[in-house]
Amino acid sequence: MGQRVRVQYTVDLDNYENEVVRLLAGAIEQLQELQLTINKDNILTLESAQQIDNLRRALAGVDFTLADVYGLINGYVGFKTSQHDEAPDRPPLSPSLEQKVEAFREEVDSTE
Repeated sequence: MGQRVRVQYTVDLDNYENEVVRLLAGAIEQLQELQLTINKDNILTLESAQQIDNLRRALAGVDFTLADVYGLINGYVGFKTSQHDEAPDRPPLSPSLEQKVEAFREEVDSTE
């Protein structure tokens, strides 16, 4: 496996889930393609060592992709949570309190 670099790009929020699914599907496909055909009766060979090393490298690549998917999901959940926290539902002000707030705003505006 070669060097890895972090790539950053934007995706429309409507396509975010599709992008996460695409990455996850790629990781699953890579896992399904993995094969390990080692002769257990003759395991102490260079060929066995090479096959195991190839498998480890392939699994590492899948792990990197799954870590990216995990980060994307956590980022999305954090985004949605903060979006919800920023606009909490608050009960409406009573009419008398609303009048007092409006009077205060007018007073502040008149002093500027």
